Amino acid sequence: MSTVGSTVMPCPKCTSVTPPSTVTAATWTVALVGNPNAGKTSVFNALTGQEQHVGNWPGKTVAYQEGLWPGPGFAVRVVDLPGTYSLAALSPEERLARDALLTMPFDAVLNVVDASHLGRHLYLTAEVLELGLPTFVVLNMWDVARREGIRLDVAQLEALLGVPVVPTVARDPRGTALLQERLGQWLRQGPQPGRAPRYPARIEQAAAEVQALLHDALPDLPPARLRGLALKMLEGQTDLLAVLLPPEQAAALTAQVQARVAAYRREWDEDPALLVADARYGWVQGVLRATVTARGPARFALSQAVDRVVTHRWLGLPLFFLVMLFVFHLVVNVADPFITWTEGLFQGPIRHALLWLLHQVHAPYGVRALLVDGVLAGVGSMMTFLPGLTLLYLFLAWLEDSGYMARVAFVMDRAMRVFGLHGKAFLPLLLGLGCNVPAVYATRTLERHRDRLVTALVIPFVSCSARLPVYLIFGLAFFGAATVWVVWGLYLLGLVVALASAWVLQRVLLPAEAPTPFVLELPPYHWPNGRVIGRQVRRRVWAFVTQAGTVIVGISMLLWLLMNLPWGVRDPADSYFGRVSQALAPALEPLGFGRWEAAGALVTGMIAKEVVVSTMGQIYLGERQTDAAALGPPTAADWQADLHHLGPGLWATLRAAARQLLGRDAPAFVGATAASDGRLAAALRQNFSPAAALAFVVFVLLYVPCMATLAAQYHEFGLRWAALGLVYQIGVAWGLAWVTYHIAQGVGL
Repeated sequence: MSTVGSTVMPCPKCTSVTPPSTVTAATWTVALVGNPNAGKTSVFNALTGQEQHVGNWPGKTVAYQEGLWPGPGFAVRVVDLPGTYSLAALSPEERLARDALLTMPFDAVLNVVDASHLGRHLYLTAEVLELGLPTFVVLNMWDVARREGIRLDVAQLEALLGVPVVPTVARDPRGTALLQERLGQWLRQGPQPGRAPRYPARIEQAAAEVQALLHDALPDLPPARLRGLALKMLEGQTDLLAVLLPPEQAAALTAQVQARVAAYRREWDEDPALLVADARYGWVQGVLRATVTARGPARFALSQAVDRVVTHRWLGLPLFFLVMLFVFHLVVNVADPFITWTEGLFQGPIRHALLWLLHQVHAPYGVRALLVDGVLAGVGSMMTFLPGLTLLYLFLAWLEDSGYMARVAFVMDRAMRVFGLHGKAFLPLLLGLGCNVPAVYATRTLERHRDRLVTALVIPFVSCSARLPVYLIFGLAFFGAATVWVVWGLYLLGLVVALASAWVLQRVLLPAEAPTPFVLELPPYHWPNGRVIGRQVRRRVWAFVTQAGTVIVGISMLLWLLMNLPWGVRDPADSYFGRVSQALAPALEPLGFGRWEAAGALVTGMIAKEVVVSTMGQIYLGERQTDAAALGPPTAADWQADLHHLGPGLWATLRAAARQLLGRDAPAFVGATAASDGRLAAALRQNFSPAAALAFVVFVLLYVPCMATLAAQYHEFGLRWAALGLVYQIGVAWGLAWVTYHIAQGVGL
């Protein structure tokens, strides 16, 4: 189905909820709720056609995702709430989901549950039913449950819950046909609330007494909703009243409710919150006994056998590092031949086509120089690494969708706690391998503000994909066969520095707190879904290309202008850009790369790390002849060479990549050196020593993050912490680059 419309609504503070934007075409508005890994996002994609990333670890959705499902005869606005195990409001995502269900004018709730883990997921279903909301249960992963020998009486489950229950396989388009048909019928008939669970007498009596207190302050709410609120009050969630009432009224009523709950605690000699939770679990067990008619003898047998190795106390972490080493081996060996070919593509066919077009429209020399020597030189240098980045995105998506990355988070929990971080903090760090910006926002999944802050401050040390082109061009230019080890070492160094920095920050700036337990659901292994991986890779590649077409184009144009002012300057070192860069270069002299070109590339890299390579490409490869003939139309010989490059040249590149991938031209874990013959690589070798090159990539790894990451840190934690992180990162980068340079010199590099 096509996407009718979509809106993303972040909740920065997660203390209040902003209603989604009004979509006039929608007839109904439904909320999509469910546990992490229940397939909630897959259901959302199946209904709306949205191309949203489907992760395999908890807490991936930290903002509202909204889309339209063009149902039969009417449209339905679907709001995808954050994945949560319960509405206990222990984390920002749980609080956001709970507050949204209570404050937004939803017509119905789509509750996605995993049929193969029904007992675990029905706890959230009970909480939704308690709120008196019209509910439609999507029994997802039906194929997994059947394959594991689980037999469910769906009709009996519908009768017990009092709501429609539809088995589905959201990952398969054929598995959602029944869901869409039943959902459309249910909405046309008018959705009705389900059968709320009933609990032991003393809990019901206490809930009724608290409900009476709430009724006077919230007279417009139906009794079923008031009962659900009363149960939340018994669980200690009195912060709900601040969402529903004015501050003064909320404070007064909170005091009354807390006094009543304290009286119950003394009377019962037990915590009312625990009694309510026990009652819900009892209700869940009763539902399971009545509906589950058969169970498989050995559930997840294969997953458990594999997990004995990949989650082993001593083997799990080294295995992960070996997996990433293998990924970088594939990326480098496949990307290497394409770097030279893509560079030739931009310097040959694309350059000649652009010159021909500019000649046809009689563009003046200044315009030709700007577009060819400015924009094309900058963007072309960056786009040479698109094949390698695409391959990296593909492997990361495959590992994630297979279920392996969830095991990595589990294995890292022990290491994270040594450095004072919660195990769940590794999930944002892992997300930072793609981009640091969503990783900063993903810290909202952590329960404690201290954990969120520390994790967000150290995330920039995790190497995002935008830095990979810098590693590849310097590695292949200077280290040849050792490039794979250099790239792998940089990613490992970033992780080590992030963890060490977390340890330092918590002991110097933040008070210590008792650790909280790390609970993570490990999904069963499965063969990754090609459509899901394809969407994810396509989305990430498109984001990279559009960034190259916006940020890098804009910076390339500005950079070309600054490098040609004062107008007519022949030596770019004498330009405005060169003068500013020369003023900064002395600070980099102790690191071995105190040249204005390196300083200038690092300055533009603060805007986006992709620009480091494009800036160097423009500095070293941009032609600066004053003769207009140098930018004249291509000759017949140029066109002939271009055809050879696009035909036999591409075929030769594909063969070289295949041979290197299969180890025919290079031993295992060894990068080839085809890219070292490129023009940019040759220019780098003339201006950097190997020791300086290694120090430079370490500096790029650790220094200031891009402006978007800084903006995310400021948005989440304020100016003071963002500025502190900025200063700290520059200091760490300078210090470790200095150490790297002198060690490299000491060993004769």
